[in-house]
Amino acid sequence: SGCRAGSSTIPRRARPSSSPGPAEVAGSTVLRGAVRRGAGRLTAGTLLICLHQLCEAGVPILIGLIVDRAIAPSRGLAALAALFTVLHLAYRFGARTLMRAIAREAHDLRVAVAARILHPRGIVTDQRGGDLLTVASSDADATAEVLDHIPRACGAVVAAAVCAVVLLLIDLPLG
Repeated sequence: SGCRAGSSTIPRRARPSSSPGPAEVAGSTVLRGAVRRGAGRLTAGTLLICLHQLCEAGVPILIGLIVDRAIAPSRGLAALAALFTVLHLAYRFGARTLMRAIAREAHDLRVAVAARILHPRGIVTDQRGGDLLTVASSDADATAEVLDHIPRACGAVVAAAVCAVVLLLIDLPLG
């Protein structure tokens, strides 16, 4: 591992070229690259966040079942405890996986931009290298945050879908 321009840790699209001037890279290309590079962790984190949202939607359903059917207190509490355990663990490991993906992507983007800025023929600009690196670092963090929005949106869709189905099953006119 290293921070050389030819290093495999630097995203290919951001490696310095032999031609002077900045490489034109569209924002959508950068975002797609971030999602592609973090796909493994993003998928695992998204599934865990969806499971967490599924459990969140299940809490009032389970409490309603416990109250409606007067399930034996020990069985109802055990089911509720199991649901909360899964809910907690899914969020804990899902958030940890996603934060690792976000941190890794932000690091990779910062290294790529720094290599481009510091390359002898990397960028032609009136700004100083330190100013560019400061802006690039905050932009890299903001770009990597897109990896947090995808799982949250998927989790929200799962929760809404579960609630809609449950409401339809409980009372068709209500759902």
